[in-house]
Amino acid sequence: MTKGPEDLDSLWPHVYEELRRIARARMRSERRGHTLDPTGLVHEVYLRFQREGNTAWTDRGEFFAHARVAMRRILVEYARGRNALIRGGHQKRVTLETAALPEVQPKKIDILTVDEALSRIPDSSLVQLVELRFFCGLTVEEIADLLGESKSAVEIRWKVEKGLLVTLISGGKDGKND
Repeated sequence: MTKGPEDLDSLWPHVYEELRRIARARMRSERRGHTLDPTGLVHEVYLRFQREGNTAWTDRGEFFAHARVAMRRILVEYARGRNALIRGGHQKRVTLETAALPEVQPKKIDILTVDEALSRIPDSSLVQLVELRFFCGLTVEEIADLLGESKSAVEIRWKVEKGLLVTLISGGKDGKND
């Protein structure tokens, strides 16, 4: 798709609006008054890509996979920085929307808690699914299209992942309650 940072500049106008749409969906669950807005998040992704220089994506799916990971890392870094500033005060809260976890009552979930839970899941394809739904705000249909899978396969994986994520967030370890 691109071979170097100079190609990123030519690629960016073609993916910018899609990245802003993903960032808008992701930022809906962020706290009010967040330092970043969707445009700022997209610009942070661009700067990260420029700085890292690793821009050898082979296709659209790989590019957006890298973008979603970058968005997740940026938001986690902002949350950690904010928590460090308030030194033990209230952590930054985000809402898991009903669309993200329909079987669970909407509740406040700390973005760092979600990130930590994801780090305990060994299956990277399941982690990717949560990142695409929770951090990027994509629908099951959009994920199926992006990954080249059937909608029903993604729905099944999503049900498994939601259950595991809820278990990990509610205090279980590796899918088992303590």
